[in-house]
Amino acid sequence: MYTQLFRSDEMKYPPTINAGLDAAWHSTPTHAWQSEVIAHYVDAVDEFALRLCRSLAERVGSLTGRTISQRDITVNFAARCARATLDSVVFQLRGHDLSIVRPCAHCGTGQFETPPITDRVDLGYALAGWQAYHPECEPADPPEDTSW
Repeated sequence: MYTQLFRSDEMKYPPTINAGLDAAWHSTPTHAWQSEVIAHYVDAVDEFALRLCRSLAERVGSLTGRTISQRDITVNFAARCARATLDSVVFQLRGHDLSIVRPCAHCGTGQFETPPITDRVDLGYALAGWQAYHPECEPADPPEDTSW
């Protein structure tokens, strides 16, 4: 059995299992070496996604004391990241960097990543102190007080 290959970059993990690669591609590989190489690729994708999901679930769990099911984690293979939402907070693991993803604090659109989160202090800052803005949404600096 092979893991189904998806055309979309994002998917919920674990992927559905397919009896072959025919559903994933329009044409079946014509040579044995092609099938073997594709099988190695599929195995590598599976291993990568599982490691990413486990790491995200473990890190968020250690910081929050809450459990995230691997079924609730979305993997974006193109971006090499995984995301999960816990109590409306979107956690993202890209490589080794854990962050929170939020929209612009002014207009509510876009997606911005916090600085990397390594401990509960970083998480507290990301939740309470950190704000992200589009360049055109940034608040203006107050005028300097020159009265003194």
